[in-house]
Amino acid sequence: MAFTTLSQDYEKRPLKRLKLGPPDVYFQDPKQKEDDLNANHLKAGFSNTPFAEESGSERDNVGNIQKELILSLSKIKQEKDQLDTYVESSKKRQAIHKDLFWVVTQRNRMALRQWMLDLSNGSKCLSNLGKHVPIFPKKDELYAALVDYEENMLDKHEFLTWVLEVLEKEPRSSDDPYNKLCQPLLYYHLEDFIQCQSLSRRLSFFCATKLFAIFENSTNGGNPFADCLNCPHHRSMVVTMSCVIQAVTLCCPSALVWVPPPDCKFGSPLDILPLAPSELPTLLPESSPDYVEARAALEFIWVPPPDCKFGSPLDILPLAPSELPTLLPESSPDYVEARAALEFSEGQIRSRSQAVEQRWNSDKCSEPSSGYATSRVLAVLEALDRHDFEKVDLNNSIDILYNRVFNAGRSFSQSGTGTPESNGDGPSSDFPTVRFLCEWATTVQRVGVHRAFAVTKLLEKRQDYYEKLGATNSGIYLFQSCLVKFLDDCAPVLNANPTFDERQSFHSCLILFCELIHADLFSHDAYMQMLISRGDLSTGSLLNASQPLPRHLLYTLHIPLVGADEDDSSRHLINQRMILLYGLGKAAREENSSNQRQAVKELNRVLTQKGGSKMKLDEYFKQLSIYDRQVALASAAPVLLTQLSADHINNGGKPLPVSLLQMTFQLMEEALDISGLIDIAMQLLEQLVSLRQITTRQSLEWSQFMSDLLLYLVSVLRLFQPCILVCNEQILQLAKSLSALCDTVEKPLSCTSAERCLLAYFSHLIDICHVVKAKYSEKKPPMAFNKALAQFTSNHESVDETLFLGIFESNRNSSNKQSVASKLTTDKERYQFVFSAFVHLCNITDINKINDVAAFCCEVTAFCPALRTEFLGAVKSICDAKEFPEKGFVALKSFIKNDRFCIYENIAIFVAYMIVRQCFSLETFVVVAISSVLAPISNKNKEFENIPEARLTLYILVRLLRMPSTLSEAATFELMSSISDRLLLVTSYRALAMGPLLALLKAIAMLVDIPDEEDSEMPTVDPQWSMIRLKEFAVETSLNFFAAAALRSLSAMAWVRETCLKEPEVLIHAKDYLVDQMISARMALLLLQLLSYPQQSPRVSESVLEESEHEQFMSRILAGLARWTMRVAWLELQLIINYTSALRGEALATNLAKATIEVFQLSIDNKGPSTRNKKNMPPQKESGLVEDREVVWLVAPLIGKLSPGVQGAVLTAASNMLDKGGCQARTSKADKEKSVRKSFQLLSHAPFLSLVLTCLRGQDEQREAIQSSLQTQFNQFMNAIKDLRNDDAKKNSLLEGLHLRLSLLGNLFYSIQRSNPWVLEWIMVLVNLITQETVTPHENK
Repeated sequence: MAFTTLSQDYEKRPLKRLKLGPPDVYFQDPKQKEDDLNANHLKAGFSNTPFAEESGSERDNVGNIQKELILSLSKIKQEKDQLDTYVESSKKRQAIHKDLFWVVTQRNRMALRQWMLDLSNGSKCLSNLGKHVPIFPKKDELYAALVDYEENMLDKHEFLTWVLEVLEKEPRSSDDPYNKLCQPLLYYHLEDFIQCQSLSRRLSFFCATKLFAIFENSTNGGNPFADCLNCPHHRSMVVTMSCVIQAVTLCCPSALVWVPPPDCKFGSPLDILPLAPSELPTLLPESSPDYVEARAALEFIWVPPPDCKFGSPLDILPLAPSELPTLLPESSPDYVEARAALEFSEGQIRSRSQAVEQRWNSDKCSEPSSGYATSRVLAVLEALDRHDFEKVDLNNSIDILYNRVFNAGRSFSQSGTGTPESNGDGPSSDFPTVRFLCEWATTVQRVGVHRAFAVTKLLEKRQDYYEKLGATNSGIYLFQSCLVKFLDDCAPVLNANPTFDERQSFHSCLILFCELIHADLFSHDAYMQMLISRGDLSTGSLLNASQPLPRHLLYTLHIPLVGADEDDSSRHLINQRMILLYGLGKAAREENSSNQRQAVKELNRVLTQKGGSKMKLDEYFKQLSIYDRQVALASAAPVLLTQLSADHINNGGKPLPVSLLQMTFQLMEEALDISGLIDIAMQLLEQLVSLRQITTRQSLEWSQFMSDLLLYLVSVLRLFQPCILVCNEQILQLAKSLSALCDTVEKPLSCTSAERCLLAYFSHLIDICHVVKAKYSEKKPPMAFNKALAQFTSNHESVDETLFLGIFESNRNSSNKQSVASKLTTDKERYQFVFSAFVHLCNITDINKINDVAAFCCEVTAFCPALRTEFLGAVKSICDAKEFPEKGFVALKSFIKNDRFCIYENIAIFVAYMIVRQCFSLETFVVVAISSVLAPISNKNKEFENIPEARLTLYILVRLLRMPSTLSEAATFELMSSISDRLLLVTSYRALAMGPLLALLKAIAMLVDIPDEEDSEMPTVDPQWSMIRLKEFAVETSLNFFAAAALRSLSAMAWVRETCLKEPEVLIHAKDYLVDQMISARMALLLLQLLSYPQQSPRVSESVLEESEHEQFMSRILAGLARWTMRVAWLELQLIINYTSALRGEALATNLAKATIEVFQLSIDNKGPSTRNKKNMPPQKESGLVEDREVVWLVAPLIGKLSPGVQGAVLTAASNMLDKGGCQARTSKADKEKSVRKSFQLLSHAPFLSLVLTCLRGQDEQREAIQSSLQTQFNQFMNAIKDLRNDDAKKNSLLEGLHLRLSLLGNLFYSIQRSNPWVLEWIMVLVNLITQETVTPHENK
């Protein structure tokens, strides 16, 4: 055969390779056809018929080769069996004949019975019985026959295994004879089953699966097994299965302990999912019954397969073993005793399962007040920081945030069943998360009034979740005690002279509790009763209080009672508060009520335009508490809605000035009534639909009022949009009103600028919110907003600068902007209009006229969209450092002198109006600004200081990007006269992505020329940088110093910081973001510090990348760790790592490891940060924050986010410390004893153990070193503890260190299992710990 021939030729191949290389692809035969030179071949040539495919030539031989291979293997096996078989030569082997066996049938059952009796009694010789042996067609029949006659003849384990195999076969009916056979066998052999853990576990899985099937089909919600227990047909099976589970629980509880899968990463795929499986999208319509049934099934429970070897049988069981049916009557004492024993075993199973899941970690590593709380809180903070509250889609919604927040740091499996409370999954387990959410909503380390709304929605969903589970009754305040504890310990308060940050934090706290009361999550009545019972408040507390006010008295005075209508419960709350604050006397109560009534009266006079004074109104409100302000403002909403009603307009009512609405909204914001403000704004927006139809026939005054009102409402709603996006109902209500208003715009491509802002807002809402997009996508305005415009077509040298000047001079009296736009039909006319606009703009100094010109140009542009390109081109040419722009505006460039500082403010105001009125986007101008700022660096032929365009651009940027984000602050800001436009400018910041913003900051940083001395500092800039101070910097300082001041000013803005730091991984790893070849490592670090620490002066030396500076730099980062700055610390470390070359990377990791160990040593020397004098701490610092008390717990999570190389270096340093730790009891020298004691204290430090465990993940090469070190230490411990029998203090210290090392050993357990030598060695170590009574079952266990 070809295969045999090829094998022989291969064996005879020459040892030396031929020079011609390998043989041909096809086999060569000695007598092949192509070598036959016959006449036909010589004349016509050789022709070959190819096969259909390359391997077709050997297709026929495949079968033969396989047969020969199988035959050869069979012969080898037979010969091997013969060689392995020992043949006894003394005895002759008896041949086996078929006559010796007979098949058992129904006819010869009596013969079988007699043969079995002879076999069991021993009455006949076995040689005789062996001549007539019965055989069975099936193994099951054999076991059944053996059971009928004598079980003692069986191998017990094999027999029990057979019983389980019979039970686990395909489901049979209840009448199946095997079921009737096996159920009594379970009872009879149950004592044997529970002697074997593997069989007990397998049997428990079977019984739990059967009970779950009954539970799933049950229609009785209260007692799912009640129907079966009343049925004589099913009762036996339910009781049997229940008794088996209970017997295993009592006698073999280890069979029910949770076991991880072989490749378990100690997590769940559901931990990655942002939503629960029941909340993921599905093809079924939500209204269909199948959808409801499928969702209910998904929400119920996950059932492992019957052959599941991991998890726990109790994961399948619908009830706890102690709640399953039993044969004992409930009234008997035995029942009570048995149930208590079952509950005790359940607790043991649960605790052992949690120990397995936590890899046998010490309790100190999972203590709620330390490590576990830290990791869980950090996971919650990361989820909150990464969530984008500016949009709602399938991957970014409040439901996804809810799952990420309340699943953060959770365990994969909590063995055991029952209520959420019994499984450690009740409301009390959420208290650390709830507490931190309150801290996040009130801290000044994060910004946004939306935080209170988000926290309220999250807690509301959590409370609904527990009510659905039945963990609590409806109407009970689940988180009341946790929220009161927050007010007790760490809620912000006001001192005698509060700072701006303290006042902001206190106001955030009031907004939070206002929303919690509104959502019925916090009971003000229960809070007051608790304060009274504790003695914190008594009658008339405010009259006898000292300054500053006590914590709870301050909250009682200011926390609003939302929705306090005139019903019995509301009057009770109001009277209770008044009595506690002002007592029972009428004088104090009357004085407070009088101030409130005067404020209400003055407010109504102002709103109804009956001679009220705004100044007097402000004075009244300043004297009131936050609670009294909201009560006074409750009367404003009806007045506003009445004056904007259709009846008021049809009756010839006077138009309400928008300034009064602005004043009311400012007062509501100062009174912290954000919900009320949003509700009124949405109601007014809804009324505008009908009002616009009415006012189209009214006077010009009404039309202007409606335009101003529309613009202001749009600006306010866009400002508070993150608060609205938390609730889907409010989103749809807003979208409905906007859609109806957009329908009233007749020509979307040619409309007023206010209508253009309306259309832009509706289009923006459709883009960012999937629920709005699903409903209103077809109604999206057919306009492209905020798109970058790159083409400028105008390039006209001859310009008549006086052509349109008359229009601008009289624009305040002009009512028909549309007519002006209709005249601009050609490029030249539009260019002429833009030229005249800038000429007029640069020649006026009155701030009101500047605003009028800018607003007029925006109105004309709204009717003539082609002007957008021209105006953007003009702005770019003015800011461009090139003497002759590439395209157009040469004449404008030559006319406007950028070195005149008087035009800076004019152009800044003009650009601001262009952005807010949707002429071009802020991102487009930022792109223009980047090229202008970089011009002094790229233009080497021009002196650095002689480029005024860069100075102008920096001035415009500072004016544009430093707008305050509140209504009250925007009212006093100097840029733009209209508050609506100021608010729209603030909302435009949200559309600016991190890429363009960071590119702008890097361009300004490159322009900064900072001296190389280490003592040099960035210019100090007041956060409230006034325009006068800005002008001084722009005119009197050098360009690089002005650029440094501008960089410091922009980096201090909260919105800039949040935009840049929201995605740390993108910031540090994305190409050309923070790690950029265009800037040095020192400048990148400087920029990061400016963003992260706006109140501090950054100092970054030139030698920051030198090896000598590494340890000091990293020690500073680790020593200053705080929970709110974890992302900043990671960014700083990762930035240094990325900029460090590969040659110095190992030294960097070593220095970081040294700095890490030093942090723990310092914490032990100083007895940790937790021993600080709390009496001298401000109330908001004594907040229970983990980072304030135990900073060392933050080191492990930080190191865990760095590269494996860094973690390996830290693990090596920790291993060296383990080697030094050893036994500290047998030292004689004082200095050595002190050093070893310090090492032992470090190794007994739970945060340090947490660090080691974190670094062990993925460091397989380091595990053997850790194991060897641990084994040595365990031996030393056993020797040392013998000498300390009478020294309890040192003995307890040793045992504590032993406990932590056992936790470390638990994390190495699975790697030890993979090596048999290590398994044997550690078995001996652990056995010695028990035999030498270092660890006993009753103590130190």
